[in-house]
Amino acid sequence: MKNSLGRMGVGLASAAIATMSLSGCATTARLDAKFDTDTVGSPPSTYPSPSPPNDVLTYTGTYVTATVEPDPAGGRWLRIVPTPAFLTAPDFRRRAIVATSDTFTTNSPRNIRGHLRLRVTGVGTVIVGLRPLQGSQFGDFIAGFLVGSYPASGAVYLLPGFTLERVEDNTFSFSPAGKLDDYQPGTVIDINWSVDQASRRLAATSGGRSSHSITFPGASGGVGTVPIQKLRVWVWLERPNADTQLFVDRLFAEEVR
Repeated sequence: MKNSLGRMGVGLASAAIATMSLSGCATTARLDAKFDTDTVGSPPSTYPSPSPPNDVLTYTGTYVTATVEPDPAGGRWLRIVPTPAFLTAPDFRRRAIVATSDTFTTNSPRNIRGHLRLRVTGVGTVIVGLRPLQGSQFGDFIAGFLVGSYPASGAVYLLPGFTLERVEDNTFSFSPAGKLDDYQPGTVIDINWSVDQASRRLAATSGGRSSHSITFPGASGGVGTVPIQKLRVWVWLERPNADTQLFVDRLFAEEVR
C-alpha cells in the first residue's frame, strides 16, 4: 500500500459516525448507473439504465478498456482493464471513468448519500473521488476512497479532500482519514457514504465495519462546496499489471428528505 498511502500516521483520525439510516426517509435518485440493460461485451452506455434524466457516464479509451460483462451475482457490471499504452506509460495513475449526477435540490439543500460496488482482481489500487460541480465551475474533491489490492494484504480507506492536479501528479501520495475495511483481491466490496450539507460532514463505511468521517471546507479551488448542485464520481486505476481487472457497479447517489 505504500505507493498511494504515504505515511499512515498522518490523517488516521477516526470519527465514528454511521451513514444515514434508510428507514423513514423520502429519497430521490440523482445518479443510478447499474449497466443491467447495456449490451454484454460492449462499451458502457453514456446513460446507463436505470438512469435519472440527466446523469451521465464517460470513460477514457486510451489507457483503459471498459466493457459491460455479466455479474456472477446477477445483472451486469463494468469491467475495466489497462491498455498496453497504460502499462508502458511513465504515469502510473490514470483516469478510468467519470459519472456525473443529475441536479440536486439547492433551494432547500438536502442531505445526500451514495454507494458503489467494486471488485479488483490482480494487483493495483483504485481511487475514487467525489467532486461537486457548481454550475459550470468545479471545486476540488471533497473526499474519496482508496482500495488497494495486493497479494499479501489490502485495505479500503476513506480519503480527505484533494485536488485534481495532485491526484494526477505521479509524485503525490495519499494520507488516509481512516481505514474502513480489509480487502482481499478478487472479492466484492460495497462502499456506502453520506453527506450532511449543513455541517459539511461526509461519513463512509464498507462491509458494515468501521465508519469514519471528515469535514470538508465551505469552499475549495475558489468554488463553494455546498449546496451541492451536481456531483461527479471519478475513478482512477493505479499501478496495474497485465492481469489487473477492475469491476464497477451500482454507482448511486440520492438526496434524502
